Order: sequence, then structure tokens, then C-alpha cells
Amino acid sequence: MAQPATLSTHDAPATSAAARGARFEALAPRAAVSIRRSACLRLRLASATCGACADVCPTQALSAGEQQFELSGNCTGCGRCQTVCPSSALAVEGFDDAPVTAAPGALTIECWRTPAGSGMLRLPCLGGLTAARLLSLCAANPETRVQLVDRGWCGACASGGSGTHPARAVVERAAAWLAEAGVPAALRPAFVAPATAGPATAAMDPMQQQGRARRGFFAALAQPVRAPQPSVCLPAHSEAASQRQQGLAALQALVARHGGRMPAALYPRLQAGPSCQGHRVCAAACPTGALVRWRDDAHQRMGIAFDNEHCIACGHCVEVCPEQALQLQLGGGAAGAGRRALSTFEQRACPDCGTRFASRAEEEHTQCPRCRKSAVLARSAFQTLFGART
Repeated sequence: MAQPATLSTHDAPATSAAARGARFEALAPRAAVSIRRSACLRLRLASATCGACADVCPTQALSAGEQQFELSGNCTGCGRCQTVCPSSALAVEGFDDAPVTAAPGALTIECWRTPAGSGMLRLPCLGGLTAARLLSLCAANPETRVQLVDRGWCGACASGGSGTHPARAVVERAAAWLAEAGVPAALRPAFVAPATAGPATAAMDPMQQQGRARRGFFAALAQPVRAPQPSVCLPAHSEAASQRQQGLAALQALVARHGGRMPAALYPRLQAGPSCQGHRVCAAACPTGALVRWRDDAHQRMGIAFDNEHCIACGHCVEVCPEQALQLQLGGGAAGAGRRALSTFEQRACPDCGTRFASRAEEEHTQCPRCRKSAVLARSAFQTLFGART
């Protein structure tokens, strides 16, 4: 559907957390995990059932209630929860976006238990590495291979679990996207064996680096807080750029460099069927601003518009549509399409209340849906009281 000549979205609410100036706050005193409540799908939308963060937690330290999250002392700060959060509502200490200078040949990502070295990025757990962060590292070091060292420690670690390496799915997914972007195989992220074998260095544990043993840290959580704790903690990465936008920006830079294409799987496709009535409740439910209300006063038109770069495919627009008129496809949308009109209706002013409402050209009614509903109720009440006239 063609975009209207003048697309105004000033009547759309500022639904993105960044637009509202949201902040992260710790889930518990001295906790490594922080949440941006206004961005969390489960806390923002009553109909949302997202609990991916709690499901992926290897120690079951994070539990998701109807209107709150709870973090127990079992949290290891592995960062796994932030990798699966679709709206970038979680942040974990130790996983900041500070630039890293690669050593000649490769940029190495290691567990925090490995002694520090040049050209190395050390993380509390490799399983907390997000795809966006990995892509950003590749874009920042376009002629250097990003490699993750697997020292075989994950099986005996509470944060790692057994079987597949906790970062393998992210690495494979990022490598597939980079292949489409035209990045040569030699420059795509991959796992490597350590150059030298050896046990984990306990002295490099992040909790001990902060001047306290892990056992004492968790014991402190059970004690009353004697000193006031800051209610807000700011992660190192910018709130204005979600994980999705960071990842797309990194891929776009690599596409421009290597001459590939943006992966179609990253761009959801949303369609509005003929049953759409222009209620626009879908736009109100969108947590990222990917779906907004638009109005063209010059041509007396209105509707909803969609930008697939901001869509996280949460599906809430589909769920709340009264007519079930929306269809969401997880991939296959056009890259860089920008905001496009998804539906177009005539804009009419209700003669009773003056509200502007969406109406199809073939529809004969002149009242807004609310006034029409009031009129129907009034007629029904009259017939109940005085009987139907023949």
C-alpha cells in the first residue's frame, strides 16, 4: 500500500521506553540484574505472557509474576536473561558496550575467570553475550575475526549447564546473518580452542574482584539494608538504542563494506486484512513504536503505519485486534522500507461529539463508533421500557 503524501504521527503515543526517558533499576539491593520496567512487555501490557528471561535462567533465580519480577540469591550474573529479552528491558553488570581494541589477527572473548590480556574482552559469562553486541564488535573490527574461547568449563559451572555451549546459538545466528551481509567466512565469529590449557583462575572471579567473596555476597542479600541504596542504576549502553537497533546498525555498516544484503529474516512483515475497521488499538498496544497511528489532514485520511525496523515480532498487535485483521510474518519484510501506511480510511468528524474517526468510503454512517454504540443502547433501552413499535 502506498504511503500517503503527508504522514503525521503526532497523535500517536510515545510508546518507546527511550522516548519516555525510562531508566533501569536494580531488581534487588546490590543485584547484578537491572530492569527498565516501562520497556518490559510483561509489566507494560496486561495481556502479555512473556517470561523468556525466567525460562532461560540456568539457576532459576529469576521468577516472573503478573506484575513483578523477583530475583533470588542464586543469581550468578551470567547475563543469559538479557540475551533473550525481546524489548531490551534487562541489563546485567559486566556486559557494557565499551569499545574493545583487537589484537593483531583476532579479538578474543573469554570467560571472566581467565586472566586479562591484550586484545581480549572478558565477560562474566559468554552465555550473556547478545547477538547485537557480537555484531557490534564485528562492525567495530571489520578486518579482524571475533573468536570465543571454549575452555570446557561450562559443564561444571552453575551459569553454563551441560551440553551445548551457552553462547553457541547466538554465534551461529550472528554468523548466518554476517554471511548474508557478505562478510567472508574468515571474518565471521567462531569458537576456538584455548592456546594453553589450564584450570580456571579463581582469583579472577568478578565477585572477588569487587572485594568480597561470592559466598559473602549472597549472604549479604539476606541481611537488612543498613545504608540507603540507589534506586536507579544506569547501564553503560545507551538507552536510546535497543539491542535490535544496535544489531541492525552494525549489519548495515558491514553490508556497505562487503557488498552483501540485509537478512530478510530480521524484518517482520505485517499485513492488515479487509476486516480492519480502523480502531487503531493495535498501535496503542505496540511496545516499540513500530506500529503507530497516522493522520493526513490535507486529504482527510487516517490509519495505521508500520516500521519493520522497530518491530520485535511480539505479536501483541495481532492479539488485541478486535477483528483479528492483522497477520504477522516473522521474516520476509523489505529492509530499509521505513514507515509505511498499513491501512487507509477516510477521516470523518462525528456530528454529535466532533471526534474524528476512521470510516470506509462505502460506509453510510456519519457518527463515530462511540456515538453509534450509545444510540443503539438508547434505542434498546427505549424498546425495553416502552415495547417495540410495529
